[in-house]
Amino acid sequence: DFTVAGTFTNSSGNFDASQNITANRIVWTAGSVIGTASQTWDIGTGGITINGGTFVGTTGAFTVEGDWTLNTGTFTHGNSTVDFDGAGAQEITSGGSDFFDVSISNVGDIVDLGDAFTFAGAALTIDAGAKFALSGYGFTAPAAAGRIVNNGIFILDGDETTTAGLDIPGDTKFVAPSNLTITNTLGALDDVTFDASGSTLTFSETIAYISGDIIV
Repeated sequence: DFTVAGTFTNSSGNFDASQNITANRIVWTAGSVIGTASQTWDIGTGGITINGGTFVGTTGAFTVEGDWTLNTGTFTHGNSTVDFDGAGAQEITSGGSDFFDVSISNVGDIVDLGDAFTFAGAALTIDAGAKFALSGYGFTAPAAAGRIVNNGIFILDGDETTTAGLDIPGDTKFVAPSNLTITNTLGALDDVTFDASGSTLTFSETIAYISGDIIV
């Protein structure tokens, strides 16, 4: 196993993925992950920062307790599932690189976006007690239906651009910071809470339906 109590920094050359990784933080500035990345990677509250090179995800268990920040460089998902499992607030800044599958298992605070988010795999999974927030940024799924597994709360400002006709099962919350018209790219919603004191939200006529409870 490869264990670093502090920060694992890759500043030159390639890293051969051949063993489990445990580190408080990864800073990737150059080079690439080579070999077959299929080991367990457990990254702590320092999170992952990509400032260059090509960082490749593992198909093994891949957990991150801190922020994900891609400033420059590339993340190649490698069909990985990244699980955001911290206890405090976490932010995902993808820098234009797609994820494959993503799990939100942080039940201590909100996992939110720092820029537009795209995943290309089977599902974004939000565990019971977890919260995932778009925070005004775009959200692209590989299909409109069946790609969000929501056992927690999916939070929107309300005017984000999403995959056309996006269905969001489970609990959805709108937290509009100002008056807005709810995006016309949403499809079917289940239980919806409007938690936007002092703001006016206007429904677009193109929202398919709300099948469950509405709380204002």
